[in-house]
Amino acid sequence: MADGERQKLVLEAEDELDQLKQQVAQDLGLDDDIQKRGWENMTTREVGKIGGQMVKRMIKRAEAEMAQEGPAAPAGRAEPRDLAAQEGPGPQANQAPEPEQAPEASPGARPRRPQRQRL
Repeated sequence: MADGERQKLVLEAEDELDQLKQQVAQDLGLDDDIQKRGWENMTTREVGKIGGQMVKRMIKRAEAEMAQEGPAAPAGRAEPRDLAAQEGPGPQANQAPEPEQAPEASPGARPRRPQRQRL
């Protein structure tokens, strides 16, 4: 994939995403700047604002759709409370949790500093 390209997961949503991007840019008052300078000359801060607002709106839309579907979990998926019951009792209060293992570094990579253990 070339730089600046994103993988399109749902091809049918491309037009809707472009409309959302234009709407957010207009709401933020950046649409005139985009017309004058073009997307490629917008600052990282400006396009970051647009992208952040797009994500917020998409999350809001998804939450509304999920609320309409109701509280039922999809078939074959366990609810978090069900998983906790299957796992048994949690760690003892006086027992420290085991530290997480860091992934192996690639050859030539700088060594990572050990992480502090959280209490």
